[in-house]
Formats: sequence, C-alpha cells, structure tokens
Amino acid sequence: MHWEDRGTFTGEISPLMLTKIGIYLIELGHSERRQYFNKSDQDINKKVHAVLRHQLRPLICVGENKDQKDYQLSFEVLSQQLKTLWG
Repeated sequence: MHWEDRGTFTGEISPLMLTKIGIYLIELGHSERRQYFNKSDQDINKKVHAVLRHQLRPLICVGENKDQKDYQLSFEVLSQQLKTLWG
C-alpha cells in the first residue's frame, strides 16, 4: 500500500482503493519489501498513519537482518524501528 490517497505509484495501491474492495488488514514493513524495495522506517511510518486515517488495521512487521542479528544489534534495531513507526 502507498501512503498517498491518490496518484500513480506503480506497484503499490492507495488506501482508498483497498477500502473500496473491502480490505481491512494491511501488512506493512515486511523484510523483503524493506530489503528489495528500500522501504525505510519513515516510509512505513507514513503508511501506518495512512492506514489508521482510513480506519484500517495495520499488521506491522519489524525485525533485524542477519548481519544485525549476528552482531547482536537486535534490541537497537527493533527499538529504532518502533520509535520511528509510532513517532
């Protein structure tokens, strides 16, 4: 889902379109979207706010990558993701 209500964002859909077809649960921030499509915590934050603005329910994925886990940075990474998502 894209955070904008209208516009052309190839590969993503607006929250308005999702509500029109009866979707109510939106998965955001999946690790593959973060890794392969460079979705940042700030991008996910915008999407969370758009979901809530449209009375949808966000299912927010958080987590560290393998390198971060191997270097024992899990707590810092998760803390930063959560702070950014709800900030």
